Amino acid sequence: DTRKHHGGRRAGPPCLAVGQQSGGLPPPLWRAQRILHDALAELAAPPASTRELGYLRVEVEVSGAVREPLFWLQLQPIFPRVYFRDRHRGVCVAGVGECVGVRSDGELDPDAAGWPPVDRWHERMRLVGGGRFDASRKADSGWVAYGGYCFVLPVVEVQRHNGRTYFACHLRWDPVSEASWERARFGALNALHRCVPSAEPTVLHLPYLEAEEERTSREEWRRAVARVLGVFEETVATKAVLARRTDCNLSEDADPIAVLARFLDASETEPSAEPSTASSPSAPRFGTLFCMQLSPTSAFIGCSPERL
Repeated sequence: DTRKHHGGRRAGPPCLAVGQQSGGLPPPLWRAQRILHDALAELAAPPASTRELGYLRVEVEVSGAVREPLFWLQLQPIFPRVYFRDRHRGVCVAGVGECVGVRSDGELDPDAAGWPPVDRWHERMRLVGGGRFDASRKADSGWVAYGGYCFVLPVVEVQRHNGRTYFACHLRWDPVSEASWERARFGALNALHRCVPSAEPTVLHLPYLEAEEERTSREEWRRAVARVLGVFEETVATKAVLARRTDCNLSEDADPIAVLARFLDASETEPSAEPSTASSPSAPRFGTLFCMQLSPTSAFIGCSPERL
């Protein structure tokens, strides 16, 4: 089973920035978490500009000491956990909890019913998720939880965006129900209570590989390549994706965040490292990193060289 992963982006108004000080430096992460908590605790009603929309992002800009949101994500006890970083390192999102979830067993169709109004969201409100390349084929048992596609807007997140870092939470409520707003607010407050206010790099332990089994034989691989080449000869096709499956037996359970961290450049954790921007033609390109961990026992991670 092969999937495509996305970090969706749309522009829109529903964002409330808190903790800003004229001429002052952004607070550290631990202080930003307290500022965000206090702001939510005092927010008795949604801002008037967002009341009818039913979506709100509340954020605090954080000091540049948070160099890699992945290390914050590793410490969090809340699921799902999601991560997305583009090839240019201009955008990086690490989030926990599910404010909005979009799932279906069918083909990925952003115009289908059930999708939130992402075109009215703020540009830093991002659905993180992916869809199957071939939703017409039955998913293997390991992929059933992801369906045909699965996208999540986290409840709490750390986001790097164009060289700045933000600590934020998202709220979703029914505009006609005052009780719905209270549930959304207390849900976000509860998630903040559970979050660990640290993004310090930790020792990322990986277990030993004890055995591995190739589930795709060499002959099966040759047949798959021949079948794909035949498709290109008979029809107009623009892209083909072939995948193999290997089952690995490890000495103990692996932390998917620790595995994903091995794909980080060593320079990315250095204080002098600055993120690139996609607008620069000479910007270096790294792999697109992603993680969807829907539960403590399973995760989908990867480092793709292509644009997603």
